[in-house]
Amino acid sequence: DAYVDPDQDGKWSSGAWSQSYEDMWGLKMVDAVGAWQSCGGTDHCMGSEAVVAVIDTGLDYNHPDIQGNLYINPEEDINQNGRFDPFPASQGGDFNGIDDDPEEYDSEGNSMNGYGYVDDVSGYDFTRCEEFLFFCIDFKDPDPDPIDGGGHGTHVSGTISALTNNGMGIAGIAPLAKILPLKGLNDQGYGESAWLAEALVYAKSLGAQVINNSWGGSVPSSLIEEAINYAHSLGVVVVCAAGNSNADASNVEDSVFEDSEHEGP
Repeated sequence: DAYVDPDQDGKWSSGAWSQSYEDMWGLKMVDAVGAWQSCGGTDHCMGSEAVVAVIDTGLDYNHPDIQGNLYINPEEDINQNGRFDPFPASQGGDFNGIDDDPEEYDSEGNSMNGYGYVDDVSGYDFTRCEEFLFFCIDFKDPDPDPIDGGGHGTHVSGTISALTNNGMGIAGIAPLAKILPLKGLNDQGYGESAWLAEALVYAKSLGAQVINNSWGGSVPSSLIEEAINYAHSLGVVVVCAAGNSNADASNVEDSVFEDSEHEGP
């Protein structure tokens, strides 16, 4: 497209894969720089010390523009190198098959600090269906590797917290925030309320201050509603998608969160 790529050299304006601030119209539209500078010279307005749980299709945690902002659970970082190494501890990785989180519960009996989830070094995969075609045709167990095979979760995470000043990609709206990838949707974008609700509760147990949910459904789910209310009651900011289907909001009840059978981005 000559309009998007006037020189037909694979670059958009100042360069699609090393975009300058001038190319990132979204950041300019929301006055990101003004927001970043509004904390009196501190980094708090850029997401410093914040953990954002992204419940989605997972995360490409090897992506160079997000890898440095990956949340690491120190209790499960077996080799203590501050990175996510999703292979056996016997080979120098973090997976030892043991739940190394301390056994702690809140007043409602919900686990804290990720207790109950083995090897959850950097998020978790809550999905239980590899392939869905009218019904699940390939079941799986949840596991501690939230790798993104669909791309949507990585896109969302980058929008939130892509690294800055690294000469590649884009800049996230909160470029110093840590991303906690929680795979509640499979690589097809299919999810169920039980998976998503579990991810919501887990996010709070790991100390996330913000939970991003860039997915939606069409009918109420009490399970999702209860999980959101639980997180919100404990001070978590819960962000949900809106507007993707171009539907009239007046036709959607306030209590609508998810369809218990099929959710997606």
